[in-house]
Amino acid sequence: MSAATCDAVVVGAGPAGLAAAGTLTARGHSVLLVDEAPVPGGRLRAQWYRLGSAVWDGRAEVRRLVEGVGAGATWRLGTAVHAVSGTSDEGFAVDLGAEVVRARTVLLATGATEVPLAMPGWTLPGVLAVGAAQTLWRGWHMAPGRRGVIVGINPLGFAVAQELADAGLASLAVVMPPPGLATAHLGSVGEQWDRLLALAAGAPPWAKPVAGLLHGRPGWRRAAMRWFPAQGIRVAGARLQLTRQALALEGADRVEAVRLQRLDAGGEPVGAPWREAVDFVLLAGGLRPLGELLGQVGAAMGHYEGLGGDVPLVTTRLATSRPGVFAAGNTLGIESARVAMAQGGLAGLGMAAHLGDEPPEDAWQRARGAMAAARRQVPFTFQPGLMQARAQHRQDSAREVGP
Repeated sequence: MSAATCDAVVVGAGPAGLAAAGTLTARGHSVLLVDEAPVPGGRLRAQWYRLGSAVWDGRAEVRRLVEGVGAGATWRLGTAVHAVSGTSDEGFAVDLGAEVVRARTVLLATGATEVPLAMPGWTLPGVLAVGAAQTLWRGWHMAPGRRGVIVGINPLGFAVAQELADAGLASLAVVMPPPGLATAHLGSVGEQWDRLLALAAGAPPWAKPVAGLLHGRPGWRRAAMRWFPAQGIRVAGARLQLTRQALALEGADRVEAVRLQRLDAGGEPVGAPWREAVDFVLLAGGLRPLGELLGQVGAAMGHYEGLGGDVPLVTTRLATSRPGVFAAGNTLGIESARVAMAQGGLAGLGMAAHLGDEPPEDAWQRARGAMAAARRQVPFTFQPGLMQARAQHRQDSAREVGP
């Protein structure tokens, strides 16, 4: 088995990993970038959505970040990391299967994965996670079908619906997920409605003041839901049907129909279920951080629902409790790609400092300012309770890991 050495290994070539690698190479450090995908960019490659009159083009952002990495990095794409071991003093060993790379510092920027939304019929061909559908379209320009439904309500689902609608490729309805243990992490119907109202920035202009008025007011929300159109309202290129709940997906060789149930203003089922024909279904169960490698290296972790689940405790330089191991991006909690890029830049400075290359104070100020600005500019949050969870995470991190 061959061996190589470098200053830093960056695991994950998404927005956080690319930004960190660019920061390190700009300061003259040797970096190995590893990602199991055959191309860099992670989920950022598939992102394309409108922010008012502007467009966020993930592919363009990836190109910019890759150019920033420059020639100072070695790439290992299409490569999985099997294990990370060692210490800061003796050097870390990163097992890539065919080779073991030794480095003085490691960034784990492994991102997030979709939470499965299990329901009857979910294994039928033609049923995909919303992220898979986005990759299918953005990566291969293929639509999953012509008439579909999104089961579950989250920003990623609306982004995919908007893309497919803009391309004239599909007509989608967005309905509530089924009840049961498999969807308990999404909360009650009422909690999901409130979460949607918190995404008022993505609502049609006429609906924004209404959403702001109803958010956090269950009584007012129930009154408004009595008048919600059965056929739904147009939002982000989809028909949002808050009073319809998917119970099961049906079909022989592939998905052919979704069984739906009407909900009353309180979120309770009313009337008899019925079937509607579809040729594809997208499941939107949300995202959770991928922190398995952090657990493997023994980094201190904490559980925060508002951040998406288990995340590492880190210093303000994004160093974990294991000296020399850093974390950034969705590994630290589900936030936007802009935040992930800013975190990557900050982590890159922290790794440089760990290598004995202490950045000047103005570099730290710019990095922290970029992260604060990225958080101010996001049009919505992916997780309910994000702000409170972030504050608790900072408090716990300062106590357990340090400032």
